[in-house]
Amino acid sequence: MSLVPIERLRTQWQELPQESRFAIGILCFVGIGVLGFSAAYLRLRITGPFYVPLAAVRQSTAQYNELLAQNNQDLELRKKDTDRDGLNDYSELKIYKTSPYLADSDSDGMPDALEIAQGQDPNCPKGQQCIQGLNQNRFTTSTNSDLLGTEADNPVEQFIVAAPDPSTLTTTQKREHLLQTGYVTAAELEDLPPAQIDEVYQAAYEEVLAIRQKLQTATTSTSQTPSSTQATTTTP
Repeated sequence: MSLVPIERLRTQWQELPQESRFAIGILCFVGIGVLGFSAAYLRLRITGPFYVPLAAVRQSTAQYNELLAQNNQDLELRKKDTDRDGLNDYSELKIYKTSPYLADSDSDGMPDALEIAQGQDPNCPKGQQCIQGLNQNRFTTSTNSDLLGTEADNPVEQFIVAAPDPSTLTTTQKREHLLQTGYVTAAELEDLPPAQIDEVYQAAYEEVLAIRQKLQTATTSTSQTPSSTQATTTTP
């Protein structure tokens, strides 16, 4: 009567010397380990290019949720026209920097929407020389042609006269200058990252340089006018 294959193997195994059985056991253990490591390596090679760290996933999810919330907020602002001036709240806050609660942000008697339609600055009252982007009461009068030679008597004029170069300031110092000047409000800067605060200050500084140039030109023209008049009158 023939033995069952499993019993035959068991018999042959028991007939082997102890040294042989020990060597075969080691070989089997090593072989199983090699197969396991090979399978793990193959899986890593296949899935590695698609692996994303958990921290990156969480960060991306947080950024997505933040952008989604901001987008929803912007959509709601686009549906509102709080001051009923023809501009939705999104355009007033994000584009023209006007007040969504005042139909005439610069209080010059002309609604913001009409000023924009006519290509005028809705934040600058008529007859005033304004720094672009400032809201009401943040302007200098057109009579300040001698500003560069006098002592500034308000934060806006002080900023025009002595605005520090952006390269010499930290982001925190730029923020303080913008707030002191009234160029922007604390609420407008609250959610801005440092890079955007730097951009806002750079834009303000470039506008200040343009105003300085205009004031300097006006001062030079004024100082040269008497000489020209005298030369004209003394000519035979």
